[in-house]
This record gives sequence, C-alpha cells and structure tokens, in this order.
Amino acid sequence: MYNLQKLKHRIPVRRLTMETLTRFETLEDFFRKGHGYIYPPCGGGGGSSAGHEYAHAARSVANLGAESVLNLWSPYVEKSNEFSLSQIWVVRGSGSNLETVEAGWQVYKDLYGDWRSHLFIYFTPDNYGSGGGYNLTTGAFVQVNNTVYIGGGFTNYSSLGGSQYTIKILLYKDGTNGHWWLRYGNTWVGYWPRNRFDANGLRNQADRIDYGGEIVNTRPNNRHTRTDMGSGHWPYEGYGYAAYQRNIKYVDVSNFYQNATGLNVSYTSDMCYDIHLYESSSSWGVYFYFGGSGYNTYCK
Repeated sequence: MYNLQKLKHRIPVRRLTMETLTRFETLEDFFRKGHGYIYPPCGGGGGSSAGHEYAHAARSVANLGAESVLNLWSPYVEKSNEFSLSQIWVVRGSGSNLETVEAGWQVYKDLYGDWRSHLFIYFTPDNYGSGGGYNLTTGAFVQVNNTVYIGGGFTNYSSLGGSQYTIKILLYKDGTNGHWWLRYGNTWVGYWPRNRFDANGLRNQADRIDYGGEIVNTRPNNRHTRTDMGSGHWPYEGYGYAAYQRNIKYVDVSNFYQNATGLNVSYTSDMCYDIHLYESSSSWGVYFYFGGSGYNTYCK
C-alpha cells in the first residue's frame, strides 16, 4: 500500500541529540516512561507509582482498540524532569508481561526541549522496562504518513473561557493477526508491528481500555509539585475551564465501535487532581472533565 523506500526520507522525525540524552541519568531512564513506573490500578483512589499521579477512567474489556477526542492545553509544569499529559492507553498482561500502546499530548521539557504540549506515542513490551519508549526513538513504530509530526509541538491551545481546541486519536489493532495502528484525526499515521508483543500481552488483542491524565511529582523542596494536570483547573469548573476527553469509545473484538460505558474512575488524590465522568446521549457520548493544580492547602 505504501512505498516505504520513498517515504522513509520524508517522514518528519524529531532528532535525538546528546543535549536531550544528558537530561536523563541513564539511557534506560530515557527509554522508560518514568523510573520505576507502574501502570495505574483501576478503581478508587490509591498511592502514586514512583512519583506518577493520575486521574483516569478505565475498564477491563476485550478489545481491538480505543478512541477519544482530547481537549488540548499547554499546562504549567514546575520542573523540567516532570511532565503533564492527557492520553489513552490500551493494555494487556500483568507483572513483567504487562504491555501497552499509548498516545496523547504531553508537556515534558527534558524530552522535547521546550514547555509546549507535544503529540506523543509510547509503548512498553516489558512493564515499563527499557524495551519500550517514546515516539520514534526506539525504531519500533513504523510511520507510513509524513503529514503528522510525532513528537512535534502544537501551536494552538485551549484558553480559559475562550477557544477550545481538540485532537482525535484512535489506537486500533487490525484484526488478530494485524498490527497496532495509530490514527490521528482521519490520518492513519503508522503502526507498532504485532511481533513487538507476545501472546500474554498485545499480540492478539487488548483486555483493558484507559483514558485520562498523568503527571510526575518529584516533590521539589519536599512538597507536592505545582505541576498542573489538564488545564490546571478542576473538573467541577466545566467547559472552557477544565480539560476534558469526549466521545470515548472502544473497538470490540468483532470490530465494532462501542461507547466506553462502565468506566471506573481512579485518582491518586482528589485533593491534588480529580476526574468527573459522565455518560450522555448527547453528541459528546461518554466524556469526563479532569485535572487540578497540584500543590495547595490540602495537597501537600
């Protein structure tokens, strides 16, 4: 379908420089999503995963992919080795066999060299060990369309009480024997080959869908970080102030779209970051508002 020999010279690639690598203690840390990171548990509140905190909505269900419309912001991040993101995950496996493919937007100064939000992808074949990584850095993701800049920064962001911008992302497995594809808007961008995963993980299908926000809290000055999640505003503030995801769907194993009803919300601490989930018959379908400001009187 694609002439990859011709196309490979025209794919927009974010160059990996020594300056970027020196921001990470080891090469393994560069390829991990976060040192000691653990996929967040579903349901209820809970502790952070090696400094990672989250507000998300997840469900265990056999699937061939997940889709969402993500409200786009460029939140404040206090430290260059912290990040703030909004994303979707598809997941299968547990323990050392846990595997994911992920995509969304992210502010991460140490990785991108600036404080803007960037389109990102991530995968792990080994429970967030050194086998996976971001964007095109590992050579695992095969990009077949040159109009989408993976790792590229956005220029338009939502504003408080003003214009709202969104991106639409689908992670999709092309049948049991196919690859894991990324669709950005209406563009099929590329895929992670099926053989990057094993039978206990994502080789044949996924068994969990997940949507939401995540930050890293390094506890600067021995207090909670001031890093924002989403817009930095709280779910109860609603449209134009809180970040959201809407039209949340998944692809069932018969290859049909389904509304992602029955999601379970989870957060590290609702004093720091929170999420409010809704199921609607309106044009937004299943959606949620999420986010928060981090450090405050009750988030220490």
